[in-house]
Amino acid sequence: MTTAAPLLAVNGLIKNFGGVRAVDKVSFEVERGSIVGLIGPNGAGKTTTFNLISGRFAPSAGTVQMNGRTLTGLRPDQVAGFGIARTFQGTRIFPKLSVRENVRIAAIAAGKLGFWEDWLGVGATRAAEA
Repeated sequence: MTTAAPLLAVNGLIKNFGGVRAVDKVSFEVERGSIVGLIGPNGAGKTTTFNLISGRFAPSAGTVQMNGRTLTGLRPDQVAGFGIARTFQGTRIFPKLSVRENVRIAAIAAGKLGFWEDWLGVGATRAAEA
């Protein structure tokens, strides 16, 4: 009986920025259907590890595999083709508007509230609930 390859396998990842080692021999596996968290203090290398997995950064050493296929060396768009992508936290708000107005704009941008609904006041309740 053979065991299936892990969904994601990170083996010995190292990332150096000049003389600073940001990630030092990180290894872990994620099995299909599992939920995994990566925790640590500020500066521990969590974001850099995600950047290495997603192809944003090239590792100084180590490999990343998904379903047994090596992702190391691929561009982020190629890695995304395997279902791994990284997003960036962006809180774009309008500082001179109220919280309610910012939520309404976000609801329109997300397609949860139409411009005309908002303009006519029909969607005010929906925007408040968004």
